Amino acid sequence: MGFHLAFDGHKSIIVPAVDREAVQAHFEAQAKCFGDGSVSPYPERYLKDSIGDLDNTVHHKLLAEHIMQKNADGRAWLYEQARQLDNATSITQLAASLDPRFGLKGLISLYPVAARFVPFVDMERYAEVLRFRTKVALEICRLPSMEWLVIAIRDSMELGEYPGGVKEEMLAMLEPRLHPYRQLIGFEFPSQAGLKK
Repeated sequence: MGFHLAFDGHKSIIVPAVDREAVQAHFEAQAKCFGDGSVSPYPERYLKDSIGDLDNTVHHKLLAEHIMQKNADGRAWLYEQARQLDNATSITQLAASLDPRFGLKGLISLYPVAARFVPFVDMERYAEVLRFRTKVALEICRLPSMEWLVIAIRDSMELGEYPGGVKEEMLAMLEPRLHPYRQLIGFEFPSQAGLKK
């Protein structure tokens, strides 16, 4: 069992000697801010990028498949499962049973419905699915995955339609997890401050 930094891997950086103390303080601030979230266990067998073995599993169908990958029976199953599992106890149990790659890779679909497919989707029930999936994401996703989900939601305008108000609800649920991170990303080497035009 190895440990990987929150950005899903080890990175090396070259730091000018004059800036080493500032960089050290910056990393210490991150560790203090994120606490146990700074690192996560990452079993060696999951270091490969392949996630194909998760396809067609119940959990993949529940969390990762886009609504339009499903036929009418599949959509009805998803609506019902999301409704049954959308409570704190069930979500905690589900999170504990998931393959770690769902959280480490952010394998949760929060995408809108392409306009031409909206007539085939019960948008009120799909809203329930999106809220449920967002709650699961909050349980299992590390910060990089969380950020990708937020970016995907924000950039989804041309991809289709969300049920009314759900886009804003999902962002309101996810953003607080990213707020401390956003306060830390403005770091620059003190020796280089003010040199950029």
